[in-house]
Amino acid sequence: MDIEAFKGGRLTKQSKYSSFQPATINRQWTWQDPEVNGLLSKANRWLGELNAFGKIPPDVDTYIRILTELTGYRRNRIFHFHAYFKLFQS
Repeated sequence: MDIEAFKGGRLTKQSKYSSFQPATINRQWTWQDPEVNGLLSKANRWLGELNAFGKIPPDVDTYIRILTELTGYRRNRIFHFHAYFKLFQS
């Protein structure tokens, strides 16, 4: 199937609404533009990197502890700056 002529699906009239019926994509694809090969290669590489990050098991407890400590530290700094700034307003 030529990728330039591909239609993603069709709208089907239901009783009170229309629904989208996707087309099947399990076909042999062809294209005329050689740039598509480069774009597919780049997308494949990015998906591989994303997949690698998904396989690393995160330590959620450590992440939450670090995040709460950083948030408290930032809030504390803002509070002290605000109190320090009030001294010079009066």
